Amino acid sequence: MITRTSLCLLLFFGHCTWAMTSAQVVVTQIGQVVFQGPSTTTEGETKKLYADLCNSYIRKYYPNKKLPLIYLDIKTGIDDSIYELAYDNLNQNSLDNKTYERKDKYSIPGILIKLHSQTKEPEKLLKLLEYGIGHMAELRKIRNQALKLHYRNQPDSLSLNQEQLHSIINADMPTKIKSFLVNTKL
Repeated sequence: MITRTSLCLLLFFGHCTWAMTSAQVVVTQIGQVVFQGPSTTTEGETKKLYADLCNSYIRKYYPNKKLPLIYLDIKTGIDDSIYELAYDNLNQNSLDNKTYERKDKYSIPGILIKLHSQTKEPEKLLKLLEYGIGHMAELRKIRNQALKLHYRNQPDSLSLNQEQLHSIINADMPTKIKSFLVNTKL
């Protein structure tokens, strides 16, 4: 369990950063999009860029849709790509305590996108985001089925299976995403 000796909330141009100094965990929220880790490193800058990208996409195409938080788990420079799309919380542990007390708003499940790859892949990120928004019921169903299992039988991940993920990622890019990326500075 993380003990917080100090907690600070900084609000700056719609960006909200929680710094839990005792555990050295930094959580940044941009609109509905949340990620962990400092945004001052190269990897942190990529996370911030992706969070801004997702937030802009949501504001453009889903301005009135009530969405849960979108959690990003982003890493670049990884040899073996890993993709996941799930309905989970920021720490990817919402199954650990199905009757958990909510410690903070980031323990509440939302759409979790994990994208670990060698290079930046904004197209794949937006494909996963679009699929997650359009198929939230499917993602919630996977989580709910896992919650019904004895904890020893629960899966390690709540993600869609790899076949489904590769189908989403390798599909032709929707016109909406193409148009958005052409008109967005990266």
